[in-house]
Amino acid sequence: MYNSNFNADVIFTHNLYLLIASEIGYPGLFILFWFVLGFLINGIKAIRSTNFYVADMGKALLTVVVAFLIASYPGPDYWQSPQISGTLWTVVAISIGLTRRFNTDSFKFQQKQRQEMLRKQRQFRRVNTETVLETV
Repeated sequence: MYNSNFNADVIFTHNLYLLIASEIGYPGLFILFWFVLGFLINGIKAIRSTNFYVADMGKALLTVVVAFLIASYPGPDYWQSPQISGTLWTVVAISIGLTRRFNTDSFKFQQKQRQEMLRKQRQFRRVNTETVLETV
C-alpha cells in the first residue's frame, strides 16, 4: 500500500484559488478577487470605447485574462511557470495602459482638435470649389 518510490519536493493544491487561500489566507484571496474585478471593469470600459483600436484590443486582452482565470481553476500554473506569470502581467499592463491612454482628457482634447481641423479643411475645400465654379 505504501509507495516508497514517491518523492515529491513540493505538494500543492491543484487549484489557484485554493492555493492562494491556503498560503496567503482569505485576505489574499479577497485581494485577488478585487484585482480581477477591477481588471474586468477596466476591460469592459475598453470594449465600450468609441475608438475601434481600443475596443478590439480590449476584447483580445480581456479574453486572454478570462482564459487564464478559467485555466487556473484546475491547476496553479501561475506559480510553476515564470513565462505564464510574465505573460499575464504584460497583458494586464498593456490593457491598463491602453484604457488610460485613450480615456484621458488630453487625448479627448486632441481628438476634438483633429475633428475641428478636419471640419475647417472640408469647409475650405467647399469654399474653394465654389469660387472655382463662379469663375468658370
